[in-house]
Amino acid sequence: MDILEAHLHRRHEAAAGSITNSDVELLSTKFEALGKGRKAKTLWGSLLMALFWNIWFERNKRVFEDYKGVGVEELWDRVRHWAALWASVSVEFRDYNLSSIFRDLLAAVN
Repeated sequence: MDILEAHLHRRHEAAAGSITNSDVELLSTKFEALGKGRKAKTLWGSLLMALFWNIWFERNKRVFEDYKGVGVEELWDRVRHWAALWASVSVEFRDYNLSSIFRDLLAAVN
């Protein structure tokens, strides 16, 4: 188990079920392991954009508004939601609906 995988596993246990096993598997997987197909690239791109966008948005709300923030589980749900939404409107995922991508991000690529 590498350091990233161990860290994600500890975070997964701390979040008490909000991050599914497939999410941990997805984030601890090397990009190449998902394949070099267009679907994998689209999903990874959507995940990275959603992650950075949600962190930026959360930070701005905390800095500029009287906002206490959300927990890890809600933040991760937001990242998954936006990533699934952005992936679902791409050409590569035209045969998938939003809920199936959101439910299991890794299965959508395989």
